[in-house]
Amino acid sequence: EDKPDFFLPLSVKEINGRLTFRYKLINAVALKYAVDTAMTKKQYLRLASDLLIPFIKCKEWFLDYHYICIEPQYILRDKANGMFLYAYLPERSLRNTDEEIIAFVESVLNYIDISDDKEFQIRMMHYFRGGSVALSELYCMLMAERERVMDGAAPEPVSYQPVPPKTEPAKAAEPI
Repeated sequence: EDKPDFFLPLSVKEINGRLTFRYKLINAVALKYAVDTAMTKKQYLRLASDLLIPFIKCKEWFLDYHYICIEPQYILRDKANGMFLYAYLPERSLRNTDEEIIAFVESVLNYIDISDDKEFQIRMMHYFRGGSVALSELYCMLMAERERVMDGAAPEPVSYQPVPPKTEPAKAAEPI
C-alpha cells in the first residue's frame, strides 16, 4: 500500500498459485485521449514535467524506472488533480530501455503545437533530434523553464533608459 503517488493504486492477489496485479481505475482518462494537440507554453511545461516525474523520482523509492509501462493507453490522467498515473510492472520481459523511454516522451511532446512560443517548440524539437537526450537533463531543463515562466521571472525585453540619479530630500532646519 505504500507507493509513490504517481503509480496507479495496486493490489497483489494470489489466484491459483500465481501472483496477479490488480489496478484500481477511478475517474481517469488514458494519456492517448487526455492530451490536446495545441497548448500554451505553461500547459506544455506542466505536461512535460508531469510526464517525467516518475522516471526521475523512482530512485527515491528504490524502484527501477525501466519497469514503468510507457504505453499511452495504459498511462492515465486523473481527472481530479491532473496527475499522470503509471503502472509499474516489475517483469523482466517488460523492461524498457532508456532509448524507448525517450522515444515515448518525444512522441508525446513533439506533436503538441505550443501556441504562444514557437521558438521554444523548435528548441524542444532540436533537443530531441540532437541525439544525446538524458531524462534527468531534460527534466532539469523543463523545470528551469517552468520556473522562469510560471514565476514571471522572465524579464520582458525593454529598451535602455538611463535612470536619473537619486537626490536626498532637503532636511528641515533644526530648532535652535
